[in-house]
Amino acid sequence: RQHPPPPDALPRARAGSYQEEGERLVLEDGLNWVKAVALAPDGCLALVGGGPDPAVRLWDLAAGRLRYRRQGHACWLQAVAFSPDGQHALTAGGGSWKVINGRRPGGSDFSVRLWDLRRGRLLRTFTGHTGPVMSVAFAPDGRTAASASRDHTILLWSLDSSQPPQRLEGAAEVFGIAFSPTGDRLLSVSWDQATLWDLATGRTIQTLAGHKGPVLALAIAPDGHSAATGGEDRTIRLWSLETGAEIRPLTGHSGRITSLTWSPDGRRLLSAAADGTIRLWEIETGRAITRLRGPQTPVNSIALAHDGRSLLAGYEDGTARLWALPEPQSPPD
Repeated sequence: RQHPPPPDALPRARAGSYQEEGERLVLEDGLNWVKAVALAPDGCLALVGGGPDPAVRLWDLAAGRLRYRRQGHACWLQAVAFSPDGQHALTAGGGSWKVINGRRPGGSDFSVRLWDLRRGRLLRTFTGHTGPVMSVAFAPDGRTAASASRDHTILLWSLDSSQPPQRLEGAAEVFGIAFSPTGDRLLSVSWDQATLWDLATGRTIQTLAGHKGPVLALAIAPDGHSAATGGEDRTIRLWSLETGAEIRPLTGHSGRITSLTWSPDGRRLLSAAADGTIRLWEIETGRAITRLRGPQTPVNSIALAHDGRSLLAGYEDGTARLWALPEPQSPPD
């Protein structure tokens, strides 16, 4: 039986290197890259996943130290998510799905795992995907989990039973998913479009087309009526989920868009990109009002605290960084 290391042996967060930009903490624990980050609803805990070490890491932001690492996956982590109550987590494995001489180079793990965070214990392992799992999400009621894969499928898992998953199948690899606030719809992004699904019927409600190339990031507005998508084409696009019409593009990043998240009031949008910057956009004007510059390396994932005041970002250099965001400014008279 493996015993966890004593608390003193676990790393502590260090002070931000870009404090004038608002960087508060740097979380570092031997990863070569960070692919996914998530913040607990209360903003006190953070999940960090990356590689090549496949352990999921739970950081205590209030104490400024790593609480624990837990092994489970056979390959690096591609996605992480907190449950709505902050008590559980989903993690998803990455890896190569190319087979060379009968083997997958670098290994692979296409499973999704459910964790009890208070005990640091693995509860369930979900298998069914045949390609890398790119995104995971909890439904708003916490009773269903969704996973999206490059195998062209989205699987919906009941967390209350062991019944087989509901399957949504598309024509392309799926790079990201997000539940609507009401939990009855799901938005997914794939090769060159986003798709809005009716979960009761498993049918498509809207197709949002406009990007040139893969659509890699998405976020649904808090009111559920609009969404943002971002892609390889370096643009962000705002959409009406009621009509499927594009509202406006947001341009300014010089690298692919990797992650998006809305402010709690729906008035602002945060974007991360491979150009190493995070931008804060004003939805009403379409203007970038803040730019956060950290290390000169791609930003792979961002997560916003529920109060909208702090942001966690995962970087290609193996760090996760906690940023304090500027207070919203009142529009001039």
